[in-house]
This record gives sequence, structure tokens and C-alpha cells, in this order.
Amino acid sequence: MYDAGFEILRFEGIMGLAATGLQFFQDSIVYSLPRGVRKAFAFFMQTLIGWVDRFSSPESRRYNALVFALVAEKQ
Repeated sequence: MYDAGFEILRFEGIMGLAATGLQFFQDSIVYSLPRGVRKAFAFFMQTLIGWVDRFSSPESRRYNALVFALVAEKQ
């Protein structure tokens, strides 16, 4: 591993596998929908994504998330 002089303060999964899959699905089709339907579709999908993500355990997110957040500090 390379040492660039950063200390990792926090590294965690943000979205689980199923929620990320739904996000990718939404992103892939939202602009092919009629303009008047997009907001309602996005609202529905974001609600569904939030609901599905509740079933991802912290342990699952730690190892299997597809979206991660990293906070580091330069030493």
C-alpha cells in the first residue's frame, strides 16, 4: 500500500448492495421518462431506496457496500 501521508479517520459504507442497485436503475432510466413523470418517479425510487437500505446491516455495509465515504487528514 502507498503511504501518501494521510491518516484515515473514518471509512464506512454508505449504501448497501440492493439500495445501490436501485439507485443505478433509477439513474439509468429517469431521463428516458417523460419530463412530467421524472420527479414523481425519482421521489418513489428514493423512498424505495431508503426503505430497502434499512435492511442492510452495518456489518454488511462495512464489507459489501458499493458507495463508501472516507475522511482522512494530512499528517
